[in-house]
Amino acid sequence: MAAEMAQKLAGTAGSEPIVCHAACMARAAMSATVKTGRCARNVTTPSDDRSQTAKAYQWATRIMIVALEMVLPGLAGSWVDRQLGTKILFTLLGFAGGCTAAVMHLIRMTKADEQRGGKD
Repeated sequence: MAAEMAQKLAGTAGSEPIVCHAACMARAAMSATVKTGRCARNVTTPSDDRSQTAKAYQWATRIMIVALEMVLPGLAGSWVDRQLGTKILFTLLGFAGGCTAAVMHLIRMTKADEQRGGKD
């Protein structure tokens, strides 16, 4: 079935069958070598040809998400404090947990961007 689709795409349906091996196709399509724990394989690094404005909007969105991750658990903790009649216990726990999670998320995002080769 894959050979038939390849023939249709190449415009050679009905003539000699096209035989493509996955390894040959992968080698032709990939440009860089990445060594992982198990093997070395070729992969492509997608170029980021977006405008600087688009990249800025992406980072602004990421920062707003991290800010919400910091604030929303504290606000939820404040609501829990009002419901249970406690003073500030759950508010502090919410803000502490939210800030910790947000900083970890921010570090993960920046490391992933560096690994992708994000050059601004």
